[in-house]
Amino acid sequence: MIPDPQPGITASRPSDREHSSDDAIVQRIRAGETHLYEVILRRYNQRLFRSARSLLGDDALAQDAVQEAYVAAYLRLDSYMANGTFGAWLTQIAINEARMSRRKTRRRTETPIAEAPDELLADRRPRNDPAQEAANRQLVGLIEGAVDRLPEAYRVVFVLRGIQQLSVAETAASLGIPPATVKTRFHRARNLLQLALAPDIQAAGLQAFEFAGRRCDRMVATVIQRLGVPWGPWDSTAKLQ
Repeated sequence: MIPDPQPGITASRPSDREHSSDDAIVQRIRAGETHLYEVILRRYNQRLFRSARSLLGDDALAQDAVQEAYVAAYLRLDSYMANGTFGAWLTQIAINEARMSRRKTRRRTETPIAEAPDELLADRRPRNDPAQEAANRQLVGLIEGAVDRLPEAYRVVFVLRGIQQLSVAETAASLGIPPATVKTRFHRARNLLQLALAPDIQAAGLQAFEFAGRRCDRMVATVIQRLGVPWGPWDSTAKLQ
C-alpha cells in the first residue's frame, strides 16, 4: 500500500499554464528536465487508477499498481516512440502491472463475477462515505458496485470508455484490442448495467472511482521520492501530513 509522504514534504502543483503535449513533455524529461515528470503524474493519475482498479477491484492494490507503473514507465521513457499515443502506452503499462499484481494475490478469496444481468444487479448496496454528500455517494456507490460486478472484459472497457471517456480508438490502443471489439464490449456492458442506470451513469459517471485531492498528491509525492527526481518549480499549495 502506498505510504503517506513523510511529514513536512510538500507536494508541488503544476501551473495551469502547463499545457504542453505529452510528447513535448517526454522530450524535455529525456533532455534532463526530470522535474516535469510531475506533470505526467498529475495528468494521468485518475486514468491509471481507474484502469488498475477495474482489474483489481481494490483501491489500495490499484494505487500500488499505478505507482509501479509510473516507476516502470519512467525507466522506459527512452523506449517510447513519440507519436501522440503516450496515454495509451502509459495505460498499457498500468494494466500490465495490475495483472501482475492480481496474479500475485490469486490465493486470496475473490468474489465471483456475475455473468447474468439479474445476478449482476443483485444486492446493490450503496457505499457510505461521510466525506461526501449522502445522496451523491449513494448514487456513485450504486454505479461502482454494478461496474465491479461486470465480467472483466466488459468492465475494463466500460471504465475506460464510459467513465474515463476515452475515445474508441484510444481505448482500443490502451487495451491492445480492435476498435470493433471495444464497441461490442461497451455495448454489452451497458446492457448488463441495464438501461435504467444509463441516465445516472451519464450524470455521475465522471465521479466514480475518483482519484484526486490528497490521494493524487500522495501518489505524486511517493513516485517523485522513489525516482529521486526534483520537484517542479511550482508554488506549493498543499502540505501533506
